[in-house]
Amino acid sequence: MAVRVMKTIEQTGNFLNQIVCEIRACETQEEKLELLIDWGQQLVAMEDGNKIDKFRAHFCVSDTFVRVWLDETDKRVRIEADSGTLITKGYLYVLVEALEGLKITELLGQTNDVIVNFAKESQMNFSQIPSRMNAFANLYNLIVEQTKQLMVEDRATN
Repeated sequence: MAVRVMKTIEQTGNFLNQIVCEIRACETQEEKLELLIDWGQQLVAMEDGNKIDKFRAHFCVSDTFVRVWLDETDKRVRIEADSGTLITKGYLYVLVEALEGLKITELLGQTNDVIVNFAKESQMNFSQIPSRMNAFANLYNLIVEQTKQLMVEDRATN
């Protein structure tokens, strides 16, 4: 069983600041892409049974899936994701590591500014491939939309 992390918005910001430093240390576009690929290789694989249309990121050219759920034991957001390409998996790794373990209210109410600042500082959408130019922002927005749905469902059951 995976260890479930409880995270604060400050920890999310600190993690993203570390990522910015790693990206800035890259001297070339190729080094940045290699870094994304390395992160993609670190993403924990999504269970095949969860790779269903409901969790598909339809805006991605590659088979990409994102599943967000609420852990009933600690009421924290949990995320699993996968993609057929390592670059997209790299984006997903950063988002999962940054956002998983937050409370719903933190993810919905406090991460937008942190993510926007991160995207600006890191120039995360540095891919040369047009279909991937907005992938990071689109994947973040998908996580937010699924989290909003979780909040609605949680309120309906409580």
